[in-house]
Amino acid sequence: MNKVEIIGWLAGLPDGAPELARVDAIRKGEAAPAAPAPVSTRLLSMGAAAAALGVSRQTVWRLVKEKKLPTVEIRRGRTRIPEAGLREFVEGRRHA
Repeated sequence: MNKVEIIGWLAGLPDGAPELARVDAIRKGEAAPAAPAPVSTRLLSMGAAAAALGVSRQTVWRLVKEKKLPTVEIRRGRTRIPEAGLREFVEGRRHA
C-alpha cells in the first residue's frame, strides 16, 4: 500500500476503531495498544488438550468435571475442548 491508499483506508474506518487508537498512540510517540489476539475456533481432543497443558488426559477430564475447562459435544460421546477456552484457562492460571 502506498501513502494515499493507507490514508484512504484509515479515513474509511468508523470512529472508535482499534486501528485508529493504535495510529493515534504511535503519532503521539506512546506505546501502541496491543492488537487483540485472534480467536481460535479450533477444537482439541482430550489427548491434544492434555499435551498442550503438559498433563494427563485424566487431569483434563477432572478439569472438565470441575467446570474449569469448557467443552463442546461434537456428537454423542465425542467431547472436545475449544482452543480459546484452553487459552483462557491458562491465562487465568498465570494471573492467579
